[in-house]
Amino acid sequence: MADYHVTLYSGPETQELEWARKYLKQMDVQYEEKSILDPGARGELHHHTHKWDYPAINVNGHFVSGFFKEKWDHLLMHNAVGRT
Repeated sequence: MADYHVTLYSGPETQELEWARKYLKQMDVQYEEKSILDPGARGELHHHTHKWDYPAINVNGHFVSGFFKEKWDHLLMHNAVGRT
């Protein structure tokens, strides 16, 4: 199976961020977490999405801003993310 990279962009704790982390855990997805409080991560997110919204997910260069389960399902399944 191909090797995919998943990044979760986070920030100050919110209910939506908690749901996003739980979702990734339930889906058994390994991911890197970057906080938008870090200027580099914030700039990276804004460069790709033109937004500051979090949580956001990046799967191999495909971004979704905000936790929308159906969109995250589609992104993860479409890219056949490797499970652990």
